[in-house]
Amino acid sequence: MVKLLSWLAAASLLVGCSYANGEEKLEQKIEREIRKQDSWVEGYVKSDYTITNKQGHLTLVRYPRKFLDINAKLGSVEFSAAYNHKSDNLLLPESTNDVRTALTIASISHELWHSLDDSTGEKGLCYLSEYIGPSLEERTLFCRQKTSGEGFAKLREQLKVRSEVERFKIDTEGFLMKVGHNLVRAINNYEESKKIIKEMRAEEVVVPEEEAKELKKNEAKIIEEFNDVKQGYKDIIVWANSRTISTNNDATLGQIRGIFEEYKSRMEGVRSYESLPKKVVEYKLLVKNTYKKARDKKVKAEIDKAREAGQMGLVKAYEEMEEARKSLDGVDEIGASMESLSLSFASALQVVTSGDNLIKIDSIINDPNEVMARVVDSLYNLYYGSVVQNNFSLTEQDLEFLGRFKVMQKGKEVQLFRKGIEKYRLGLEMIADGEKPADVKKSLEYATKYDYKGKHYSWPESNFTIKGVIPEMEYPK
Repeated sequence: MVKLLSWLAAASLLVGCSYANGEEKLEQKIEREIRKQDSWVEGYVKSDYTITNKQGHLTLVRYPRKFLDINAKLGSVEFSAAYNHKSDNLLLPESTNDVRTALTIASISHELWHSLDDSTGEKGLCYLSEYIGPSLEERTLFCRQKTSGEGFAKLREQLKVRSEVERFKIDTEGFLMKVGHNLVRAINNYEESKKIIKEMRAEEVVVPEEEAKELKKNEAKIIEEFNDVKQGYKDIIVWANSRTISTNNDATLGQIRGIFEEYKSRMEGVRSYESLPKKVVEYKLLVKNTYKKARDKKVKAEIDKAREAGQMGLVKAYEEMEEARKSLDGVDEIGASMESLSLSFASALQVVTSGDNLIKIDSIINDPNEVMARVVDSLYNLYYGSVVQNNFSLTEQDLEFLGRFKVMQKGKEVQLFRKGIEKYRLGLEMIADGEKPADVKKSLEYATKYDYKGKHYSWPESNFTIKGVIPEMEYPK
């Protein structure tokens, strides 16, 4: 049984924050995870964040904890790392939850493969001239053969139900993301309007009583509408979390469709989300223009008073200050125009996943890129268990195929996955000798050297040290 909320979890919202206590610890874990990869990561993954220019192919980007705090208040869940093939960024969510942090770190190997096999925009390493290894066609054939085995039968049995869920998810994810995004946009713009009022009051600018009443009336309307949309959104999440879906038999398809129809009817209750941000922007501009008019009147009176007193130096200072303010107002108007544009941010959220619950099983089996990501992830995380959504145990034939991935470095062919292959192969031997898979993983995953049966193994860490501060994901106003 799984919660329906699992499939609605992509409605995660975003807002910014600064480094909090413990961030250095997270950085150290990120460094350790990347260092266990082979030397191709050196220079390929940006490490120096004291410079603003692009370095390598992949840039680490923090998904701030404050984003996740707002998600929790609205009923959404957190997600693991995600590679954005459009911006070549690896999103790494911050979290105070140790389990969630562990999932983020454990998914880095998976996402690094996506950066290697990125065929869009700036090409990944597998599409560069220095790459020597299996072609896309060969990788596709390998993945098809890998997932045709009996171990994948259980996953295939779930496809019928999950495909129905996925079709529903496509219809609802975007809707929930837009609702959540609009709520945050409304909050941001409302806070900006309050900031304007605070600044004007500090300058002792007084708005006429009738205009002040009009501002209060407009403010009350948008707060009421905001609360209605927010409550409707939370109600949907609470309702979804109370529903469970069994994926064990075909009869559940009817159950799923019934739940989805109920969801769609509830969805209609928050339709006003579409106009909410625009109304808040209009309120912000009303605040700005109302106080600007009152301020201009106040400044004019002060200039006239100074002129009458013959204080021409003070008059000139007032006038220069006003000219500077006018140029800034022009910038604000451009920003206001941008605010009125239709939502484009939802498309950027396509790359954000919410962990295992949102992974499409059909892509796990049928998408070569996803299959390879799980193969590489299983390699470096030393997974020896049965087939599950995110991991597959590897065979000697799989290791031989991975050994064909090479890159030219300083005039020499170097295996992309040497350390992973050697560790995994040694782990298979140790398990055959009676070791437990968990003990093998503990002994080898981050080992830089190891001795077994008289043979010495050397796996030096790759050179990767984070300098400066990993930038936060920017959230548009």
